[in-house]
Amino acid sequence: MTKKQSARTKWSPTWMPFYCHDYMRDERVIDMTPVGRSVYVELLCSSWSMGGSLPNRPDHLWKYTLLNTKEEWDTVAPEVLSMFKVVDERLVNPRLSEEFKQSHKIAQGRINAGKLGAEARYGSGTASSGANGTASSKGVEHNINRTEQNKNFISFCSQYEIFKLVLFCY
Repeated sequence: MTKKQSARTKWSPTWMPFYCHDYMRDERVIDMTPVGRSVYVELLCSSWSMGGSLPNRPDHLWKYTLLNTKEEWDTVAPEVLSMFKVVDERLVNPRLSEEFKQSHKIAQGRINAGKLGAEARYGSGTASSGANGTASSKGVEHNINRTEQNKNFISFCSQYEIFKLVLFCY
């Protein structure tokens, strides 16, 4: 597998489920200050984008938020950090960790199903001219036709733009 192919199949957590009802009804969140709530959500987002956990560096965590200084962090850190547990030298929010694992499992299943579908449709060749890493004469022919259609469309759009310019200039 080439480097380009492996980059296409790697799961990237671009979205995160957020259960507003659970968030708004959690007593620990209700007891937080507005700044604490904001920082908590920012840390959840950072945790999600970092694979489901944060580095266990409490003095450094304020940099993952919109806070301007460490002193601001020091005022909200106790209430925010109470929402995380230390696991293997990382800060983990248990609910987010479970959601992350579930999302990864679903995404990996879809990646595997896509690979199986591509193999069933195109075979398991090693050529890399198609979008799925395999070549077929049908796909190449389709791409040539699509390229010609794109050229014709661009030419039409250019002619139309020139026509509009001529109209508006008079």
